[in-house]
Parts: sequence; C-alpha cells; structure tokens
Amino acid sequence: MGIRMRNESKKRNRRGRRAGAARRPASSREPERSRLPCAICGKPLQNITSALSRPMDNEPIHFDCALESVGEELKPRQGIEKIIYLGGGSFAAVDLEAYRRLKLVIHRRIDWEKPDENAEWRRSLRTSTP
Repeated sequence: MGIRMRNESKKRNRRGRRAGAARRPASSREPERSRLPCAICGKPLQNITSALSRPMDNEPIHFDCALESVGEELKPRQGIEKIIYLGGGSFAAVDLEAYRRLKLVIHRRIDWEKPDENAEWRRSLRTSTP
C-alpha cells in the first residue's frame, strides 16, 4: 500500500516510450538530405554536420580529409608535435608532451575556414529542415 509514482503507473521508461514499445525508425528521426560528395576523396558525406569547407572553393569535405590535408601542410615533427582541431575552422600543431599532460602549447596554427565566409551548402542545410 504505497504511493505509486506518476510514471510508474503508465509503465514508461526514461525516454517517455512505453516499456517494450518499438522505437521510431531512423528514417523518420533524421531529415532526408542528398549526400554530397567529399571534394577531396569523392566519397559521400555520411554526416554533413561534421563536414568542413575546403578553403579554395568552399566545397564540403570530410573532417578526416581536412585533418590529413592540414597534416601535409603543417608537417608535424614526429614524436614532438600533434595536429589537433581547435574549433571554429582552425587547426594547430601542438606540443605532444604538453598535450599528454592536458596542457595546450601551440607551435603553429592554420585557419582552415574563414569565419566571415559561409558556404552555400551550409546555407542550404539551414533552410532544408523538415
């Protein structure tokens, strides 16, 4: 003879679904978008929200393709430097030992994306919400 909690009486789980109920298919949770190809490797971009713009033509590329291109440009010293993403379209070569100690010592920095330029493919993402 205890007091029943409100959610307990409906047998709902933490996410608000009834216990044992089927989950909505992924196709109904994610907006339908055409998959743009990466301007470097040509493979389709699976997650367009993590793509970056290529500096020369603002075409979308995989984050990993951008990281590899930055690595070729900055040429980090083996065992001394590490390439990391700083955010806002910037990468840097940082001191590896300091990075392992959770400190950030930047040796060289490259601004991959220009903050004042907004690529056309990003604008289309904002307007294509279902």
